[in-house]
Amino acid sequence: MLYQDALNQTFKHYNLSAREMAQRCDVTETTLSRFKRSDSTITLSTWHNIVGALSPQARKYLNSLIFISELKKSDIPLFLNIISLLLTCEDPEIIRLSFRDLIDH
Repeated sequence: MLYQDALNQTFKHYNLSAREMAQRCDVTETTLSRFKRSDSTITLSTWHNIVGALSPQARKYLNSLIFISELKKSDIPLFLNIISLLLTCEDPEIIRLSFRDLIDH
């Protein structure tokens, strides 16, 4: 899933307008609208501003759309193991290594 598609779905799900978000994240409405239409790219800093201006719930929704779209069926067992570790393990190094395994998989 393209980042623009995930952002569009998030805006739609949370009834957000480009005008409202542009004001919140100090980006021009034109820049945001053109990115949403895939007519232009944005900098990482601008992406960070946009994501940072979302509510915590909207940010989780956006991140889940992006992450889940990249997840392959073969990754699901490892992903579920990581969830289990997050719930039960107190050693951040074990969790970090598990995430690295998922990314490298």
